[in-house]
Order: sequence, then C-alpha cells, then structure tokens
Amino acid sequence: MRVISAYLRDDATKRRFDHYDAETLIGALEIVMRNNIIKFGDVYVKQISGTAMGVPPAPSWANLYEALHEREFLPTWQPHLPLYKRYLDDIIILWNPTSNDESINVAEWTAFKDEVNSIDGLTWEFTGLSSTRAWTSWT
Repeated sequence: MRVISAYLRDDATKRRFDHYDAETLIGALEIVMRNNIIKFGDVYVKQISGTAMGVPPAPSWANLYEALHEREFLPTWQPHLPLYKRYLDDIIILWNPTSNDESINVAEWTAFKDEVNSIDGLTWEFTGLSSTRAWTSWT
C-alpha cells in the first residue's frame, strides 16, 4: 500500500492519469486488499500479508508494484540486459556479460539478483547462468 499509494498521489501520475481521484482509489484498494477473508473447510482466516491473488485488482496491483521497483533498478543494469520482458510474475532476460573476467561477470550477476530481490516480501527465483553463447539470425 505504501509504494502504490505514493505513486498514485504523485503529481506527475495525477497529470498523466487525470481520470481518477487518488484518495478514493487508495481507499478502495485498502478495503479490498486489507480485508481478504479466506475459507478453508469450516475455518475462516483473514489474510494479513501479501496480495490477495483471488481478487480482481490483484494482477494489476502486482504488475504496478513490480513496475515501480523496476524503475529503480533497471537503468543501472541496462548494459547487461539486451532483453528484459516481464508478464506479471514471469520474466525472461538475456544477460550480457560486460567483462572477459568470469569472476566479475558472476559478481555482477549476483549483484543484479540481489537488487531484484531487495524489496520486502517478494523473492524471484533465478536459473543459473549458461556459458553457452549462441546467436541465430534469420534472413
């Protein structure tokens, strides 16, 4: 709520998307996201952490949250990322090492993963680096 509320209240966001009232939207999101009740058999449980993935705004909420995080870290890593595509919680990237020193490349990859996973409550799982370097072109 803190991250998305700050974004929705930002003057640049309000100018770009002038069709909503920030406080009304934030209030509605708080009601939906902070009052998710789940039933397991005959037991009712209130969700106290995370995003209620069964509610309609959840995919947009999660997508916006990660996009705001990406605005912070992606510019730093752009030289390494000839391809970075995300759809909700799935990402495909091509990592371009920038050094001939393998230890530097591993350290940079590790730093990238640490930065991606630097936000509370969200952890991305990464596959290992491949040493295969292949290029295919179509004509």
